[in-house]
Amino acid sequence: MIDQMLSIFLGRARADVTDITLKLPNTLVDESGGSSILQNITDLAFAFLATMAFVGIIYSGVMMITAGGDATKFAAGKKNLLWSIIGIMIVVLSYFIIRLVYQLGIDILTSAAKP
Repeated sequence: MIDQMLSIFLGRARADVTDITLKLPNTLVDESGGSSILQNITDLAFAFLATMAFVGIIYSGVMMITAGGDATKFAAGKKNLLWSIIGIMIVVLSYFIIRLVYQLGIDILTSAAKP
């Protein structure tokens, strides 16, 4: 019975070489005319910045909770919370602005390429 259970679990954990495929782009430009590598880099950068701003919110909350009645520590946590929220708003707004400019550039390039 234990052998059957182990074979079930280990059998599902093993993967054939053909199960996993990795396709890298040959150029910086993908089929739609957009820059897929640059888009991935900007997506990763914005994800990192948003994560750091979220960590700042958590850190500010911990500072405010552990202030222990000290007004200066609570005020510092409140100030950090405000700047973390502003940071998230700037990251989200800049992400959407860059996406809009990117999409407009794709639309202009594709419309100019059509006869």
